[in-house]
Amino acid sequence: MLAGPRAACVVLIHGSVMSHRLVSAALFVAFMGAAEFRPAFAQSGPDAAVPSEAPPAVGGPAWLGVMLAAETGPGGGVIVRRTIPGSPAAASTLQRGAELLSINGRVPVNPVDFTTMVSEIGAGGQATLVIAGVADPLVLTLAARPPGPINLTRMMIDTPAVDVPITDVHTSTAQGLLAPGRVHIVEFWATWCGPCHAALPQLREIRGRYTDTDLRMVAVTTEDEATVRAFMARETLPWPVVADTAEAVAAEYWVEAYPTWVVIDRGGVIRGVYTGLDEWATLQRMVATLVAEPLPPEEGSQQ
Repeated sequence: MLAGPRAACVVLIHGSVMSHRLVSAALFVAFMGAAEFRPAFAQSGPDAAVPSEAPPAVGGPAWLGVMLAAETGPGGGVIVRRTIPGSPAAASTLQRGAELLSINGRVPVNPVDFTTMVSEIGAGGQATLVIAGVADPLVLTLAARPPGPINLTRMMIDTPAVDVPITDVHTSTAQGLLAPGRVHIVEFWATWCGPCHAALPQLREIRGRYTDTDLRMVAVTTEDEATVRAFMARETLPWPVVADTAEAVAAEYWVEAYPTWVVIDRGGVIRGVYTGLDEWATLQRMVATLVAEPLPPEEGSQQ
């Protein structure tokens, strides 16, 4: 855990201050690959799928690089929410929304079970994935898990940002997370997070520096609306605030620490990810650069 008032609150794998159901399952699949994460919530009874015995692992922890939904699909398989840039999955034809029915002939009963199956193949081994609605299995070679601690959100830099339906706590107005043509700062925070509180003056300053047509800020917390409203009664937050209790936004952006600021350019591409006030000056320079950039031409427009 990072210490000090300028540090970030680490929330997911390390110390697990709060539980992110979708994200944690995805992190295990993408990086951990450890048998100790065998599911406690696996199905039981005569209708449960029973995986076959695992073949010998080829060598070292394997990395497929997918983010999985917590819920299984219509065919009982696991659902791919996203592939991680630079991973074997991203280099393949595996698509968002694919339902994985089996891996090397074994049937996972849930996402964490799938994680275990990946790890048991081992780095360098082949994974044959049967995908619902796809005639031919997808065969790919698993890579070695990247060493050391990895910030998943940073791996999204230079990839398209995902627009997610949100509701602003201020107005109860439904809207999209992203507004076309604007630079965005999407903040992931919590009311109990000290560094998040410390960052409020800087957030207010940078929001006041730019017009609404240049910069949009959105603050996302997984806490409930009542908790957020109680906090807003004490602190002014002059930008949309989202009570993301279903973790729909947090899951899409793989948030591991609070505060995390995701900076998105006018064309909807993630250009920077910053965690903690130690990186604030770099964030300010990035936002200034992006605001100065012209709006990218619409597809098919004349030059």
